Amino acid sequence: MSLLYRVALPGSIIYEIFQRIKLPHVVLNFLPDGGGEIGDFLVTRSCVDLIAFTGSKEVGLTMIELCGKVRGGGEVIKNVIAEMGEKKRHYCG
Repeated sequence: MSLLYRVALPGSIIYEIFQRIKLPHVVLNFLPDGGGEIGDFLVTRSCVDLIAFTGSKEVGLTMIELCGKVRGGGEVIKNVIAEMGEKKRHYCG
């Protein structure tokens, strides 16, 4: 079992529970990302209001810095929940 799979498994179980209670798909997205492509895309998009992150301190601090930049004509700065110290990253936006 790969490390990404083991780290992502609890989140996927929680996501499945929310799907079963018919939570609208626009409310919660589960996107495990072992390489940064998905996370980098979401962090820089104005349509994402909140990022919940679990991962390394280095990646977390970079993400917080990017989320703190106002883009495109004065949008609101993103809200960030960050749990740093793990080796794999997870974004929930």
